[in-house]
Amino acid sequence: MRSADPKSISYERLEPTLRTGDVFLFHGESSVSKGVEKATRSRFSHAAMVIRPHLSRRPMLWQTGPKFLVKDQLTLSNHGGAQLGDLHDVLIFMGQPRFGDTPYCRKLNIKRTPEFEKMAMLIVSDIDGRKFPKMTQMARQYAAGTKMRSESDRTLFCAELVAETFMRLGVLFLHPPPNAYSPKHFSEQYHSLPLRHGAWFEPERKVLLPTK
Repeated sequence: MRSADPKSISYERLEPTLRTGDVFLFHGESSVSKGVEKATRSRFSHAAMVIRPHLSRRPMLWQTGPKFLVKDQLTLSNHGGAQLGDLHDVLIFMGQPRFGDTPYCRKLNIKRTPEFEKMAMLIVSDIDGRKFPKMTQMARQYAAGTKMRSESDRTLFCAELVAETFMRLGVLFLHPPPNAYSPKHFSEQYHSLPLRHGAWFEPERKVLLPTK
């Protein structure tokens, strides 16, 4: 039965409104997800970004992880690391009982131009396939980021990928470095996200998974 939560929205209602830069946050039930949430003092263990250069086509989700989730829409291959998947299919995959991920969406309010969309796809093309760090490596990268030190390592964890993409798009200031971010920083828990050009995020909305 679907939730009566007034802040929730069905995927079918949400999908037509999604634009490049909207953020998806995930609360997970796996031991790994719970560990990430505890370590970062967050309600969320995973962050990702919508990429949708053409409103006539289905939105895609730009994210990173140790394994592939669904076919990469840029390379048309299955690979781990940074990957661009069909959002509808990703939500169905991540909503399986073995993962138990609950998605939330925060829509980004900003002027989107053809140049903005082109730049987003250039960034995806440049980063797609970049490896996801091992857990110990991810912890080191994030710890360094909280001390305002960037990492030269070529791997990217989830919130780091979102932050770097926003920085390259000119939406997020370049300091602190991308590895200073966790999913919490893109949630309502955090009120000081250094956005540029008058950009701002709407409140979180729980997304009810696609029905088919």
